[in-house]
Amino acid sequence: MCNDKKNYYSYRSASEVESLLYVALDLEYITKTEFDKLKEKVSITKKLIGGFIKYLKSNSN
Repeated sequence: MCNDKKNYYSYRSASEVESLLYVALDLEYITKTEFDKLKEKVSITKKLIGGFIKYLKSNSN
């Protein structure tokens, strides 16, 4: 079950948010300061999700 694609949806969604932050910055919807704060939150979130996916993989045996 851990190899199922469903386990990666949240990680891919966080990556999409990260991409859209660059778009928002380029279009000047957000400031560089806002971008930096939000990018850091996304990075932390992706690390947490990645760790959870590793946990699920290690416990699926």
